[in-house]
Amino acid sequence: MSARLIEIFLPDAQAAQLEIVLARHSRRFWREVVPGGQEKYSCIVQQRYTERLLEDLEREFADAQGFSAHVLK
Repeated sequence: MSARLIEIFLPDAQAAQLEIVLARHSRRFWREVVPGGQEKYSCIVQQRYTERLLEDLEREFADAQGFSAHVLK
């Protein structure tokens, strides 16, 4: 089974909302505080579900200042 590491950055005020989205796509994720009122979330997602997660993230957080998501192999 192939998986991807996804790193997500967003304002700390939206962390609870992100955790709800992540819980639908990943069994495990971890959170780090980064400078500037940001949070960094990392999660492992099966390759076949990566696009679905990215679509949900875009739908929920596209307008959030500082939001970004990075997919690593």
